[in-house]
Amino acid sequence: AAIEEDVDAVAVSLLDGQPVTVFTGILEELRKRGGGDICVIGGGTAIADTDEIKSQLEKMGITGLYGPGTSLGVIVNHVVEVVKRKRNLTAP
Repeated sequence: AAIEEDVDAVAVSLLDGQPVTVFTGILEELRKRGGGDICVIGGGTAIADTDEIKSQLEKMGITGLYGPGTSLGVIVNHVVEVVKRKRNLTAP
């Protein structure tokens, strides 16, 4: 649906599991279906577990990486900035 709707970003919150594996699959599917330019933002308890996981996800291009307790305002501001950069509306 993200590709069909021509979205700028998708956000995924994981409660448990293997975040690196899950996000690798998401990125591969987006690229395979022509959505490689869609920004992927991550969050949830599975991501907040370790700095190692966050580092791996950042290297993959996942942004945000918000854990429990992050205010909605912080997350929304991040999404807005990511989309602005994607659309070249502000300097990075």
